[in-house]
Amino acid sequence: MSSPITVRYCFPHPDLFALVPAMASIANSGDAPILDMAPPDTAMIMVSLSGVVRFGSAPTGLRKGAEATILHGASSHARWLEGKRGELFAIALHPLAWPLWFARRADDFADASVPLSMLLGDQAAQLTKALVEAEDFAVRADIANAWLKALPQHEIAPALSSQIMAVRMGLSDPDCASVQALAARAGLSPSQLSRLTRSAFGFTPKLLIQRERFRRMLHHADASSYDRWRDFIEGQYVDQSHLIRDFQRFLGLSPSRYFALERPVVAAAFAEARRLLGAG
Repeated sequence: MSSPITVRYCFPHPDLFALVPAMASIANSGDAPILDMAPPDTAMIMVSLSGVVRFGSAPTGLRKGAEATILHGASSHARWLEGKRGELFAIALHPLAWPLWFARRADDFADASVPLSMLLGDQAAQLTKALVEAEDFAVRADIANAWLKALPQHEIAPALSSQIMAVRMGLSDPDCASVQALAARAGLSPSQLSRLTRSAFGFTPKLLIQRERFRRMLHHADASSYDRWRDFIEGQYVDQSHLIRDFQRFLGLSPSRYFALERPVVAAAFAEARRLLGAG
């Protein structure tokens, strides 16, 4: 039986590459509620186009957002979503968005979710209305691109922008596995790096390195068979018990419980990724 979940991805306009990694649509065409989880990640704007979506840090006690458009801050634990028939539009955000668009500290919103209007006022309602009224994903992507490009940008020092980009690239590199190595990439002392990552990324450098290591492993596991955990242990993991501790820390689950979950959104997301890459 085919899944009722459909995921669509697209890249932003090239002018937005430094601020937005991707945009996506998640649609549930079925009447049965769907429950899934997103691993720890960077910040995201999520617009509820139709239906009712509830979210939270655990699969129980999920709550509907106060408004249709929510800013989810950078996270250090799983974010659970539950929804019946309906659709979401999501805009992922790079750390540079905090000083440039919001003029706010990322750690003030870490592991939290707030109405986007709290940061952008009436501009959030304008985005919501336009996206809800749009006829399809392609039109919504065009609307989001135009809206994002029109957002006023706060002036920041070029050095700050370069440092944030250097840290972002360092975190994506498995060989950059220590606070000292990450500080060297950005040309900062460890204390300077800590101040920067708290402000722009939401967390300490050590936590960010651990989070990205776990995310790389989890992405590889989700894209593969779950039969052999040891295949997913990076060189940075000491042993399987180290891996299990990270599952509990970042997801609140053991590996066996995680791998036993039904993951309808994740399955649809990987199917869409393979389609975009021409691999299936």
